[in-house]
Amino acid sequence: MQQEIEDYYQLNVLETSALEEIGNIIISSYVNAMSTLSEVTINLSVPDIAVNMLGGILSVPMVEFGYQTDKMMMISGQFIIGGKVLHSDLLMMPDIMSLNFLMEKLGIVNG
Repeated sequence: MQQEIEDYYQLNVLETSALEEIGNIIISSYVNAMSTLSEVTINLSVPDIAVNMLGGILSVPMVEFGYQTDKMMMISGQFIIGGKVLHSDLLMMPDIMSLNFLMEKLGIVNG
């Protein structure tokens, strides 16, 4: 939006919405690629933005889904925009059967 942001709390509603949409596009790209590689249909929910310490953000899904799995899948990536490198991480918490199935389809052996 042609301005430098020093703090996430400076974002207005339009800027937050733009970030959510960018996140949606990036997440959809990762998941569509993984879906194509693994020949598995993956359904997504609409992403949201949370600003907090990482432990605070992750505690909610861990409490909500911790009874299903204690494993997480992390995909790291880099985007180069205008000569700047932007790092990204996508965290997924599939249930253990889905994670094992997906890893097997992607050719990743457990152990």
